[in-house]
Amino acid sequence: MATPKEAHALTSFYKKLWKERYGSAPVVNTHASRWAFDSMLRDMGSTEAKALIEYYFETISPNQHSLDWFLYNYDKLVEAKRVKDEDAAHLARLREESKRRTEEWRKRINGNN
Repeated sequence: MATPKEAHALTSFYKKLWKERYGSAPVVNTHASRWAFDSMLRDMGSTEAKALIEYYFETISPNQHSLDWFLYNYDKLVEAKRVKDEDAAHLARLREESKRRTEEWRKRINGNN
């Protein structure tokens, strides 16, 4: 079980990012968010939860990054973030492979002259 301090820290972090994004303080039921974050922290550590909140604010949100939506759907965000990270790793491997092939091609071309 997460401590009240951990849940409060995540609520404060969410409020900070929301204010940075929208320019005003969000209306948050801190009591309800404490229990919801407590539930979330059973699935992941507070560092991972904080990173997920940051990721949430990097996404496009039709609901102005609602805390309720986040707390009820964080599992979907975890999956979306996993897919995004896998895609980024795959693209990095492709770039490295292309770079290697280009260097080999240049060596063959320059070696024949």
